[in-house]
Amino acid sequence: MSPSSKISFTEHPATVGETYAQHFHTAAGFSLRMLAGGLACMVHAVFPFLFESTGSAAIRTLHERMIAHRSRVAHAFSAAEGSLQVSVHAGVEARVEANVHPVPTPRAFSQWDMRKNVFLLALLVAASGLISPALALLIGLFFALALTNPFHSQSKHFAKILLQASVVALGFGMNVHQIVNAGRSGFFYTALSISGVMLAGLALGYFFHVNKRSSFLITAGTAICGGSAIAAVGPLAGANEEEMAVSLGTVFILNSIALFLFPIIGLALHLTQTQFGLWAALAIHDTSSVVGATAKYGPTALAVGTTVKLARALWILPLSVVTSLLLKNKAKIQVPWFIPLFCLAAFLSSALPGLRPEFLVASKVGKIGLSVTLFLIGASLSRESLKRVGARPLLQGLLLWIVVGATTLSLILLHWIHG
Repeated sequence: MSPSSKISFTEHPATVGETYAQHFHTAAGFSLRMLAGGLACMVHAVFPFLFESTGSAAIRTLHERMIAHRSRVAHAFSAAEGSLQVSVHAGVEARVEANVHPVPTPRAFSQWDMRKNVFLLALLVAASGLISPALALLIGLFFALALTNPFHSQSKHFAKILLQASVVALGFGMNVHQIVNAGRSGFFYTALSISGVMLAGLALGYFFHVNKRSSFLITAGTAICGGSAIAAVGPLAGANEEEMAVSLGTVFILNSIALFLFPIIGLALHLTQTQFGLWAALAIHDTSSVVGATAKYGPTALAVGTTVKLARALWILPLSVVTSLLLKNKAKIQVPWFIPLFCLAAFLSSALPGLRPEFLVASKVGKIGLSVTLFLIGASLSRESLKRVGARPLLQGLLLWIVVGATTLSLILLHWIHG
């Protein structure tokens, strides 16, 4: 190979005043912003009233970082170079004086920066479409516990938005008739299960002497849809940061276990895809874990599980209203608007068969978005949140989850619950 054709990992970064590590961090950051902006634009194409300025904002941000920021960096380096003065002391010792702030060097890169690079690389792997949602969650958990997440607050915020957008995108791969049938039967089962779970959960919390608000939040999260329900009713119940953290931590731990455990049990018991979809929707807390587990089990399981789970999530609204009235709290009630958008996406998929290839692409993007969501959820965990959970709330949540899972599975196997 001639010298002119040798591959260099540092030549191009040097032309923009960066080291390889700096360039990797910048380029990886650009790719993630482009991925998020592209997903938002795809949703905006179908629903013009959503993400109206997200794509243009992403382009402006990328331009600012790529052009304006690098121009300022180049100017700073030029000014630093021109201000260096060399003087000789006693004809022996030379020293360099700079009248500007020290120019960054590769040594200035700390472990913090390396964590950013590793985080972005792991996020790209999750967004590649080559790994399952469960594996994406596992990678996120490992990263959070081994290195800690340098983008903790951003991960939690983006995971919530991306989950909703991904669920809407998944709707393009589903048949509206299947959704209507699953939703019709699932609504009745959901109403019964929520009532039973709320009673059993509050009784377990009283028995184990769990803080009343934490007990209520853990029960609500188990009965309806995990973290979404806790986030919705927590402010209405007057929960403080500690109580919210304990409840969310408990539900998250059990969610992570369910994502891996449920498909194994389903295969061992030879559950049909419809049976598994129903069981996952009724017994797993969060929508993200339900979609992740059912997507691994099969397309019918995914359609049934997602539909029944979203029908279950609609109960956030009446629970929030009741909580607000009983506690006389005037905090704002959250409405899960993404659920009707999911139904609209499924309707469009069924009503416009000529656009089937495009809808399948949107559904595929939704599955990739789910993997990224689960990675971000896993990466949002911290050692501190695990320590704050405590034995009693975890025991309440675990026993309630076992009761719910075992009861619903038994009723499904007995064909008392069917799709």
